[in-house]
Amino acid sequence: TLYMVICLLRPFRIALAVALTRKTEKFLQYLQDRLGCTRAVAVGAKISLGLILWGSLCAIGVSLASAASGVPVWKTLS
Repeated sequence: TLYMVICLLRPFRIALAVALTRKTEKFLQYLQDRLGCTRAVAVGAKISLGLILWGSLCAIGVSLASAASGVPVWKTLS
């Protein structure tokens, strides 16, 4: 079942989170230095960039799936 798969993946998710902690810290420090802002603003910028990236990848995925299946994303008024 799906629950079993999620439980099996939990250790990998935790390991990934631990591995990304140092990289996230470096990225936040880079944003602070580059933008000359506070830590809170750097965290907000990181979240905003993540949401923009997530939305873009979702739109690309839907577009590719639409093109591959031949089902248009938007209805055309005829």
